[in-house]
Amino acid sequence: MDFRRNNLCFDEKLFMQENFSVDEFLTKHRRKANLETLRDDLGVFLKNLRSSTIELINRDYADFVDLSANLVSLNQSIVGVEIPVTTIKDEITRSKTILDEKIAKITDLINRRKLIRKQMQSIKSVIKVETSLERIEVLLQEISNNEDYNANILSLERIVNEINQYHFHSKQCDGFLNRNVLRDFEKSHEQFLAYLKDIFLVAIKHEKKGLVNCLRLYFSLNQINLAHEIVRKEIVSPYFYKMINEEALRNEPSGLEGLFSKILNFIDTDLKYILQLTQLVSKDVPVKGFDFMVHSVWPELEERLEFNLKSIYSQGNADSFFKCYTITLSFLDKFEERCLSLKSVTTLRSTIYYKNFLQCWNLTFYYTMRFQELAGKLERIIHSSKNVGLNESDNDWKLLISSEVWNCLLRCWQEDIFIRQLAHRFWKFNLQIISRYTVWMSKIIEQKSINQLPTSRINFLIFLHTDSSNLVQRFPVIYNLARDRIGSGVSTEISENMQKCLEENKQNILLVQNTIEKKIIDIISEKNASVMRQVSEIPRLYRRTNRNTPTQPCSYVASLLAPVYELQKVHGEYVTRWFPPILSTVTAMYHEQVFEVLTSVQRTEESLRKFKKIRDPSNMDSKQNTDDDKIRLQLQIDIQHYSDAVNNLVTGAEINKMNELNDILKSLKRN
Repeated sequence: MDFRRNNLCFDEKLFMQENFSVDEFLTKHRRKANLETLRDDLGVFLKNLRSSTIELINRDYADFVDLSANLVSLNQSIVGVEIPVTTIKDEITRSKTILDEKIAKITDLINRRKLIRKQMQSIKSVIKVETSLERIEVLLQEISNNEDYNANILSLERIVNEINQYHFHSKQCDGFLNRNVLRDFEKSHEQFLAYLKDIFLVAIKHEKKGLVNCLRLYFSLNQINLAHEIVRKEIVSPYFYKMINEEALRNEPSGLEGLFSKILNFIDTDLKYILQLTQLVSKDVPVKGFDFMVHSVWPELEERLEFNLKSIYSQGNADSFFKCYTITLSFLDKFEERCLSLKSVTTLRSTIYYKNFLQCWNLTFYYTMRFQELAGKLERIIHSSKNVGLNESDNDWKLLISSEVWNCLLRCWQEDIFIRQLAHRFWKFNLQIISRYTVWMSKIIEQKSINQLPTSRINFLIFLHTDSSNLVQRFPVIYNLARDRIGSGVSTEISENMQKCLEENKQNILLVQNTIEKKIIDIISEKNASVMRQVSEIPRLYRRTNRNTPTQPCSYVASLLAPVYELQKVHGEYVTRWFPPILSTVTAMYHEQVFEVLTSVQRTEESLRKFKKIRDPSNMDSKQNTDDDKIRLQLQIDIQHYSDAVNNLVTGAEINKMNELNDILKSLKRN
């Protein structure tokens, strides 16, 4: 049906959708048209729908009539079919019940048959268990009556086969096994292990071929741990009991090193064959699965060292502790070398005995002793009069405390002190030493007076500045030394953090050095303050004194520059870096004094000229002008001499107020 010609406000296909909703329809189309229009369109659509239905019926009328005729007899047909179907259903239900009963009976018979078959198998297993037990007892009797070593090994191998048979069949007995049989087997098994143990102990020292057979027997029986324990208790423990104790250590000429050497020799000789058979790295190892170094030797060794040789762990002297620790670590390296494979070494390091061994060494206590030793000596110097003493034995350092700081930093990394496991602590200690030195410098330079100072205060400050600069320049030496001593275990991140720490300490020292430079300038300024007063005395030297015209600079000029020349003479090129700021301060003071003197001279000259003019206008005495000219000439000579000296000291450097002073000089020359 096509309703598009009616121009409806909705799409007629919406009514054919399965999820058609009246509410959604109204909500959607109310926005397109009002309710009246929607009602009219729905009415038109309904009329068209009815007319279309009538046309469809008229067109297919014959089909509709046939359909209605067929439906008249449908109910009777359904009733006729219902009775046979119900009968068939009842028959099927009865048949199913009978089949279920038969299946249940058959299932019960099958389960009974399985149980009988299992019981029969258990009875056969019991028979085989008893047979194996009888054979084991017979073979054990043969061993007890036979002294032939090789024959006994063959008998043991046969017993192992019977034991494996026994274990296999005993699991199939399912409770049919007699307790007496179990008791007899346990007794025979213990007797077998005792015979195997005796032959195993003999084979360890004398019979390599028999040792292979014994190891294979333990492996077949899944008694590897038992073999480890036998070697530990019967071979290793007796030797270590005699060797590892305080008395044996005291009687050993070579001390701890000699004792460890004997232990290694014991491993290389007494355990030679068994280690060769179980530790070869190649595929031709006769017996695999054993590791006597890890499970037999090391546990016994660790316990003997921990309980029978406690003195090596509790050394009260740092040097003795370090010696024992390094000797023990060297022995441990040699011990690990005898493990041959990486897997064996990894297993060794993961054992509780290995961890206990490392925990016995109180490395924190050792570090504390070293800290007290090194830091204590440094602190004693800091708190004594030697903290400002000059260093006469080392040309690299000016002050004794600076030399001690450097030696203390180096000692942390010496081979007879440094322990790699304490690398982080020693690095932190280095930073603490540098920080302590920096704090001491910052305090000492603030003291107005220093007791027992062996030189002038300004020389001491320069020495301090020199040593601190020398220390900063040697920071890379400390860093490289630490990297070399720590080894390849330093990551990039750790290296960067180490450099950042040194850079931070460097900046702290530079701040103190800036303060030292200011102190040096202040000291020279204080010295020149009294000298500067001589500039104001120049007018008094020439007024009404009839002195000759000056040709030489006053002595104060040399006094102004005397401290600078003294620094250059004593300290050389190192102090030239401070000449510009020092001379800038001196020049500023000198310029101020000269300006005040010239201003005073000019005022005095004007006053005298006015007074003279009032008193006798016709007779102007020029003597006063001559005295003022001498004053200006003296200042000119002094400034010229000072300027030349400054230029010689700091060629090309910018000096504060130097240009203004030169301007005054030019003005004096013009007048």
